[in-house]
Amino acid sequence: MVLIRLARPFGIAAALTLAVTGTALPASAASDLSLMLEGPAAISIDPTAKPEPHSAGNLPLYIGRVGKEAAKDVVVSYDTRDLTGVAELTLSGQCTVSGTVHTCKQWFPLEYDRINLTENATLTGAKDAKIGAKGVLHIKATSSNAKEAVQDVEVFTGGPKLELKEIPAQNKVKIGSTLDAPIEITNKGSLPANRVILAMYATDGLEFKQRFGNCEYGAESGGGSWTSSAGMICTVDTQVAPGETVKLSPMQFGVTPTALYTFANFHILANVETGTHWMRESYNLKPGSGPRLTFVGKPEAPVATVGGPNIDEDNGSAHNYAELEVHADSSADFSAIAQWTPAAGGRTGKLTVGMLNSGPGSVYDRSGGESAPSVQVVLPKGVTATTVPEKCSAGGHANGEQVKDQGYYTCSTDIWIPNGARYTFEFALALTAEAVNSTVPFSLQNSQSSYEPGHPSAVMSWDKNPANDLGSIKLGEQASGNLPTTTPTKPATTAPTKAPTKAPPAVQPTGTRSASAVPAGQKSSAAPSTSTGPLASTGGGSNAGPIAGAGIAAIVLGAALVVVALRRRRAGAHQ
Repeated sequence: MVLIRLARPFGIAAALTLAVTGTALPASAASDLSLMLEGPAAISIDPTAKPEPHSAGNLPLYIGRVGKEAAKDVVVSYDTRDLTGVAELTLSGQCTVSGTVHTCKQWFPLEYDRINLTENATLTGAKDAKIGAKGVLHIKATSSNAKEAVQDVEVFTGGPKLELKEIPAQNKVKIGSTLDAPIEITNKGSLPANRVILAMYATDGLEFKQRFGNCEYGAESGGGSWTSSAGMICTVDTQVAPGETVKLSPMQFGVTPTALYTFANFHILANVETGTHWMRESYNLKPGSGPRLTFVGKPEAPVATVGGPNIDEDNGSAHNYAELEVHADSSADFSAIAQWTPAAGGRTGKLTVGMLNSGPGSVYDRSGGESAPSVQVVLPKGVTATTVPEKCSAGGHANGEQVKDQGYYTCSTDIWIPNGARYTFEFALALTAEAVNSTVPFSLQNSQSSYEPGHPSAVMSWDKNPANDLGSIKLGEQASGNLPTTTPTKPATTAPTKAPTKAPPAVQPTGTRSASAVPAGQKSSAAPSTSTGPLASTGGGSNAGPIAGAGIAAIVLGAALVVVALRRRRAGAHQ
């Protein structure tokens, strides 16, 4: 599987605080309209570093209005009176300076709840600034018709710079086994880290085997583009001096039955907890009750004043981040399903196509090549779709060529397809008299089968039973096919089957289950049903991979990345 690293941000850009004041309004201000500012509560800078040309700055700031109206005549000011001898502020754009105050007029009415400021604020060390100095930058946003907002940012010169050693990937891991995650930290900064915070989350398939007393634990449900996961935040009150390398006591994870490809992300923070607000909002963290997590050979020694955060947490090469990738020795049985419900003597009816995951593995795909599948259906001549599901579109690619036939439809699933998931897409069809007894082929397809010739159905390394990834269903006066429901399955040993070279003459879904299942947290266009009759679409979003940010941000990978991913896969860069 071709992997593109996916990480939620923990750095300065994610360490945002909200400040909205209750200052009296101008006479023309709306009583229910106010401004807000978001920015880091503190930042540590390298006083010897020089600003890079065309840089986006090292102080990410956001502004917004709270209310329904647009905020007018918005001005953002930056007061550096308490940064003398500590740091200097540089702003891009058409800002003016009077004494210690930089004033930046926003040229358009503010109609957004949250948008980044474009002044690219950059803080650099003042001339002869000493390591360990501290100052404060005062920021204020005003408007002619909204309450003002203020934000103070503590600025430290010098600081710790904790980096994590890369964690080797684990391959062919047995279900039920326990893994050790070696966490090695080096302080490459100019000041000690008096407190170390470890924030991490593990995706579906991994579970915590320990519950340390100085850690908090929780979980969140996934859906669509994000897998369910478990989170943990630990605080270790032990100093790590500049140049020192330390190791955490062993952290263990259990490999659960749904594991296939899964991972744990680790992020190390110095002195203050930054960028973890999304975890506290999502995971419902609760304290552990076991022994405390400590460094090997170094007992905890709390101090009264801990200091500033990591230097360059968000603008460097993210060395305070590491990931444990796990490839489990398991599989997931995907299958294509279909059902025809006729009306008017077979001249109209509902065709429902879809897919299910009979497990045991949950599939979270981060690739652009061997990607999670879509469901494709080809309507023959004389058969017209009068209603097309929301997640389905005409045309696409097949065998490496673009298909412009309007009878060819592609229906998107998700990049996270857990054990027990089912997707269905309902078409309303009209048939001519000559087409009443037509046969409709349907199949699972993905990037490789669509963009490369020679693959009749999706190429999925985790699916050891490709024979049920495609089929056909007969239309006509009689109902045909069925829509089996699924419940999560336990691991089983199944001999691989040979991929078919053409669609079989009739639908052959495998493994009828006892109850319907929709991925936890997944949005659907209709409520799930436990019947075997036609169902409205429960399909999710795109089947291309996202790069998540701030809990659940995504960048859709297009055809250009598909080509790159396929090239990398052929070069052996996949599982």
